[in-house]
Amino acid sequence: MPEAAAAPPAAPPAAPPAAWHAGVDPAIVGMWGNKGYDLADPGKVAVEVSKALQEAQRFIGAPAAELLRMPKPTADAAERSAFWQKLGAPEKPEGYDFTGVKFEGDDLEPAFIDAMRSVSSRIHAPKETVTEMTKAFVKYLEDHNRLENETRMAKTAEEKAALQREWGANFDHNRLQAMQGAMAAGMNEEQLKALGDIIGYKGVWEMFYRFGAGKMEDKFVQGGVTRAPATAGQAQDRINALFSDPDWQRRFNAGSKTEVDEWRRLTEQVTGVVAADEYARLGRIG
Repeated sequence: MPEAAAAPPAAPPAAPPAAWHAGVDPAIVGMWGNKGYDLADPGKVAVEVSKALQEAQRFIGAPAAELLRMPKPTADAAERSAFWQKLGAPEKPEGYDFTGVKFEGDDLEPAFIDAMRSVSSRIHAPKETVTEMTKAFVKYLEDHNRLENETRMAKTAEEKAALQREWGANFDHNRLQAMQGAMAAGMNEEQLKALGDIIGYKGVWEMFYRFGAGKMEDKFVQGGVTRAPATAGQAQDRINALFSDPDWQRRFNAGSKTEVDEWRRLTEQVTGVVAADEYARLGRIG
């Protein structure tokens, strides 16, 4: 039998096809991989690269100074501070300026300025933003105080009118007696106003009127003979009698030295204090 022909040798295995990105700069291929692009599909890579290009194009032409990069969590204090300064925050708390901000015409209190600077610096607030917010806050306080004062003044006027109706023709006389009571209690102008804010105008003057009236003791006239008052009660009676005399009261209100000196001596005897100046201040409250 003839011999069988030998089998031809097997063809060597085909070389694997080159990657589609063969020849591309390895750094770029590495960047694609770091971005998470699917390197097995050139179409997907093209889509992702196109998206990134569109995003980048939005900033093309913007100056470098207008582009900010958020600092990383690991950034040091200097880097974070530089970032916030580009957004308008001053380098130091003293950079916040409140020179042009006034509260009811006066400069802001140093303690308030220190507090505003501290919190503004802590939250990296832009300088101009802090100034405008402070102006708005101060205006709110001014409006609140103005409304509160107007309300208090209206209430005071209402209570004074009620007291005038109640005391009638004795209003001036009773008010004088009330002022003497206030001086005897050691009240000054500021204290009297503060007390009025609590219990009201009418309540204050009624209270001190009762106090002043309670200081009367003996009568000034004894046996039909008028003499210098010996006690505080007699001095009070003399004051009451003088202010019941329209002619004397007219001369007193005109500043006659005789009448004013007599009133001063009597008042000092009633209250135990030099009362003329304090009387003038207390009188302005009513």
